[in-house]
Amino acid sequence: MLVLPGPQQLSVSRGVIYFDTLISSMGSIKIAPTGVVLLHNEMIRSIIDEHPANSKERVERLGADIGIRLIERLCVVHSRPMQGKPNDVIMFICKEFWSAVFGHSVARLRQQRNVYTLTDDNFYWASNISGQVENDPATTNFIDHVLFFTSAMIGGALTGLNVTGPISAVVSGNECIFTIGVQSMAP
Repeated sequence: MLVLPGPQQLSVSRGVIYFDTLISSMGSIKIAPTGVVLLHNEMIRSIIDEHPANSKERVERLGADIGIRLIERLCVVHSRPMQGKPNDVIMFICKEFWSAVFGHSVARLRQQRNVYTLTDDNFYWASNISGQVENDPATTNFIDHVLFFTSAMIGGALTGLNVTGPISAVVSGNECIFTIGVQSMAP
């Protein structure tokens, strides 16, 4: 089910539909997960097909841009300052950001020093793909791009909250594990 308050909520630039513009007033919009997955997958496929030489960079740039835009809106909606301690920032990502993007909170969060491990038991952006032929190079490439996009989106959100650090992701079936190494607070 896709309910939009008006056509002004949809932004298309160079053939890419930006998800963050669909979420204008966080409580008033409902998008069926299947619709988001189909839109997301088509966006990734389009970038891979049109720009095979630098598709990773384009997907990462787009993910980071969407992450920054979305976290700015979430901070306004939740009256949250765009700064804080790393623990508070990661908790905000796990609850509010994850709920806005995936419709649920992170299943598990673990911390060891400055490394946070976020586990999503229902990562549906890759769940219907990862069950396909795992030795197929095209499928593996596509899943890698999905993970690059999602990691970059998380990285963009963290950057918007003045936290930096590397992010990696591993997917297995419906479960996806994101590892965030918080290096420092941005100035």
